[in-house]
Amino acid sequence: MAQPLRKVLEDPDVVRGLQENPGTYRFKNGAFLEVSAAHWPPHIVVEEAVGGGGELTVGGPMADVLTTLADSLNFTYKIVGPGDGAWGAELPNGTWSGMVGQVSRQEADIALGPFGISEARRKVVDFTRSFYFDDRSILASKGLPEVDPWGFLYPFTPLVWAALVAALLVDCLAVVVLGSRPKTWTHLSWASQLLLLHFRIVLHQGIL
Repeated sequence: MAQPLRKVLEDPDVVRGLQENPGTYRFKNGAFLEVSAAHWPPHIVVEEAVGGGGELTVGGPMADVLTTLADSLNFTYKIVGPGDGAWGAELPNGTWSGMVGQVSRQEADIALGPFGISEARRKVVDFTRSFYFDDRSILASKGLPEVDPWGFLYPFTPLVWAALVAALLVDCLAVVVLGSRPKTWTHLSWASQLLLLHFRIVLHQGIL
């Protein structure tokens, strides 16, 4: 029968092997771990084993991670859920609740997450490298759209305005010089009407 992990780690050769070859090391004679886990679907599902007896089983992605680690490192395990079902928070007396408390008190060898990493937790337990990232957002209702009647002016920079006015004046002048003026209109009234006509075209306004 495999020895508990804390007993196995008393062997300096085992510790040295883990440190020098963390990616390929296997416990030569196996090891037995107590693993803390809390029910949090879909990441991890903790259920009582068929037949009762208080034995727990785990399922879900985190259980797959645990199985992969057990196969790679050659260890067996037992699930020991936290009595309060919590992940772990520091209590007023300085102790910790939940799975973090179990690991810090050495009631469990490891705890399955995914855990939120905080500075306070780092002081009492060690974390693996992050393998899951979760984006959190705050939602607010959408406001009603507001129509700005002068919004069409926003795309125009001063240079664009200058070019537009210059083009408008040149075009109006060309029509005055080359066009045919009604005989009942003076040069000034004809030019002003043409200028207003071109200005209405720019603003997409009708004649009336």
